[in-house]
Amino acid sequence: MMGSPIPFVTFRERLNTLRVQHAVVQCGQRIMVFVFTILFEGDTNDIKNVVLRNLGSNTQYNKYFTKTEQKKVEAGQYKMWDIALLYKLLQISCGLQYHIDQNGVQFSDHEEETLENLLHQLKEWKNDIATNFNLILTKEEMEKSLENLRVLSFKIPVLLTEKVQINQDDIRRINQVIEYIIKDVKQAVNET
Repeated sequence: MMGSPIPFVTFRERLNTLRVQHAVVQCGQRIMVFVFTILFEGDTNDIKNVVLRNLGSNTQYNKYFTKTEQKKVEAGQYKMWDIALLYKLLQISCGLQYHIDQNGVQFSDHEEETLENLLHQLKEWKNDIATNFNLILTKEEMEKSLENLRVLSFKIPVLLTEKVQINQDDIRRINQVIEYIIKDVKQAVNET
């Protein structure tokens, strides 16, 4: 005998949330690629060997990356990687300083606005919004979230300039991409 159907949140109810989720994934991935291409210490055509050198052994490489991630690293098409893989590579191969607690676990002090913390916030935001299936944002909450995403995304290139010199045209271009994505997700959906 079947009980009552399992209640679920409809697409229409989650539309504002899905807009923010899309923006976070799209902006986050582009920001991570931007940072990776600027900070990667090695040949982007030979990412696996740079990672192996930084990790110290094949054993560490196999332990740190899933088989799927290993295939992606070996293929080298970093502009197509997801936020999680790019974040791992930023940790290993880009000279970023992450806080480690006494148990050897990485953590981020969100009080301090460092490049590392903002990248961590972006990764965590993507994880949180992608896995909270019951989250329903109002239009106002969506607008606020998108503005927070814009601010966070614009801060990252600025903090990156504290580590390396970056052409201002490159910063302008990444900011334009972020603006375009945010503007795009705000567009009315044509339901014909």
